[in-house]
Amino acid sequence: MQRPEAVREAHVQETASAPDLLARERLRRVFLGVTAREAEVIGWVAKGLTNKAIASQLQISSRTVQKHMERMFRKLGVRSRTELVARIYMDMARNHNRQESKTK
Repeated sequence: MQRPEAVREAHVQETASAPDLLARERLRRVFLGVTAREAEVIGWVAKGLTNKAIASQLQISSRTVQKHMERMFRKLGVRSRTELVARIYMDMARNHNRQESKTK
């Protein structure tokens, strides 16, 4: 029988194939004010997880997730989870295009 930690780790490994959004350091370079933990939360939001599910993944309370969301909404000037994810994707794409044009 597997230990709960092993089961949890297997689930994280299975779901950790989120889009580039889970690349925390890349996110932090685009949004200098976003902490590593906030970038993790954004990654899980982008995958469609609820605050409760994110809390479970990160082993924190759902209230803590809510506080991270509130801070990110203020920092990034967005009003919803959808707007947050859209803003991140658009800004990351813009940043990627800028970097590509520099190498040409």
